[in-house]
Amino acid sequence: MRKGVIDGRVAVPSSMKKIRPNTQIASGFSVAAYRELRIQLDQDAPSADVWTKIIDVFTRRLDERYLRPIEHLDRCENSELSMIPGFAMLALDCIVIDTLQSFREKRRRTTKKSFQAFLKHAFEEFTSTDAVDFWMDIRNGLLHDGEARHDWTVAKNTPGVLWKDPVTGRRTINRTRFHATVRSQLKEFCSKLESGDSALRASFLQRMDQICGYP
Repeated sequence: MRKGVIDGRVAVPSSMKKIRPNTQIASGFSVAAYRELRIQLDQDAPSADVWTKIIDVFTRRLDERYLRPIEHLDRCENSELSMIPGFAMLALDCIVIDTLQSFREKRRRTTKKSFQAFLKHAFEEFTSTDAVDFWMDIRNGLLHDGEARHDWTVAKNTPGVLWKDPVTGRRTINRTRFHATVRSQLKEFCSKLESGDSALRASFLQRMDQICGYP
């Protein structure tokens, strides 16, 4: 038997099972509430009401922690007050991408390959090279070093999500358009869950189980 696998399921580490029951997954919804609801969440025998509830919890979790803060940052830019939020916005959007991919792939950590797959799926402007470089220079650069590496810049008024200077080749990410696409990807993901995609629901539940220390 492969290490960490029990009856075809990835074993939940003991440290995950120690999560306190009153930990909030989203406002007004705790780990204990998820554990009580979990027995009804069967990807092959869906209940519309219970799935609607858990999808709403998942959406609120991302909305409260990341998406609305990003949109607030976007509105708060003020050069006179030295508030330039582009890096913060993109860093948070990268966390959202990591989160979405972790639920799609039922894994706790997003790999370079899965992050690049998200970019290629969501942004038609991205070549394979752009996706690789974004992972290294934007995602890793911002989250690990607090910088956009190499030839990348961040702006809010460029045409399209990814703009390439025709002379220098320098690449610029439009942070507002990038965020709008990330939000639309969350909507697409939730729509597939709501429609009853059995494989996606199975991945979703396995990741939620990890977060909530279930069973």
